[in-house]
Amino acid sequence: MHSVASLGLPPEQVAMAYSNNLASTSSEVMDSLARNPSDGRHSMAIKSLMRLVVMRLHGVREDGEVLLSPRQMLDVIQQLGLTYFFGSWREGYRRFPHAAPMTASEARRRLLWAEEFRASLLAALLVSNLDAVAKLATWPGSDIPSELEKPDFTESHQAYYRVVGKFIDSGHIDAADDDFVAAASGRPKRVRCLAKMLLAISQNDGGAFQEALVASLREYSRAGFVSTRSDRWVSYDDSTLCVLATDRGIALEQLPASERRFLMIRSDLM
Repeated sequence: MHSVASLGLPPEQVAMAYSNNLASTSSEVMDSLARNPSDGRHSMAIKSLMRLVVMRLHGVREDGEVLLSPRQMLDVIQQLGLTYFFGSWREGYRRFPHAAPMTASEARRRLLWAEEFRASLLAALLVSNLDAVAKLATWPGSDIPSELEKPDFTESHQAYYRVVGKFIDSGHIDAADDDFVAAASGRPKRVRCLAKMLLAISQNDGGAFQEALVASLREYSRAGFVSTRSDRWVSYDDSTLCVLATDRGIALEQLPASERRFLMIRSDLM
């Protein structure tokens, strides 16, 4: 069993995680951010709390009393996600004291979203908040520049998340859809695997889903799994698709431990 100190996380992220995790109610977390809205504080709270969920489910020892269960933390995360993306704080927001205020549309194009979206959507699915899932799924759009995100975030990633949103909205994937074609034929390979998984869910094809899932998890492992980074212990994308698959009645076959460790699904919260 690891201790938090051994994980190599930035101290400010550990501090933010613990300050939120030790709150006795989710309203305390939300009230704190409402009093001092900030894209950085919202983002850090989402990502840090998700790291704590992952660490807890992987048997990491936490330094201090913890009052929230993983399910309760996930509930806070999806609430934070809704506030981060759709909160009124975005209208007139200034990232720096002397910066010009943004409109909500400008904030949408200028503030980071991918990691926050992945964590919030997975959290909403895991706690079965379908209204939050539907709302969050509307966020990805072609108006958001892909260069906002880190260098390995490609146009194919951007197209894939738009397809995820369309699937959640309609329950169907059109294989001829421009976004799907861009994701299914793009780079890196893992995005192509994710697109295949999503199409298999749409077609209720359990065999194709399982095959693409195994390929995706292997690519995830090859891409740079680092044992000291808890944000890499779980693939949010693969976990999200597994939850969507089970909601469509697709049974997940048993995976080798070397691949299953990258998934977080509802049964893990029991």
